[in-house]
Amino acid sequence: MSTWSGGCQPRRLKALAIANRVEAAGVALRELKKASERLLLPHGVTDEATCIYRRSLETGLAKGKPLNQIAASSLYAACRERELPTTLDDVVAASGVGRKAVARCYRLLVRELDLKMPIADPVEYIARVA
Repeated sequence: MSTWSGGCQPRRLKALAIANRVEAAGVALRELKKASERLLLPHGVTDEATCIYRRSLETGLAKGKPLNQIAASSLYAACRERELPTTLDDVVAASGVGRKAVARCYRLLVRELDLKMPIADPVEYIARVA
């Protein structure tokens, strides 16, 4: 009696899994660009968010997590890196992803990708409140 350990998949299934991941990553990148357009962010911020998103895919951080959460949190991280006065709630509203999920993925990105985030200047946010 032989048992299948699940360690090897037939080539066709592996190719299908890779194709699905690539397609899902493309969908998440489109969602990231839509959210950045809704927030009226500069193209440099969108490019930075794309780089952070791709690094998270390459390092395996996205395994088991919805890619739209990783995309939204990478957009927030890019805004923080560029010191743009964009709040977490702004990104949540533009992306349609839950606040807790974006915050959790953001912390994961900062910790695992060793992102250096500058301290936000409260003066920049006053114009938004007042």
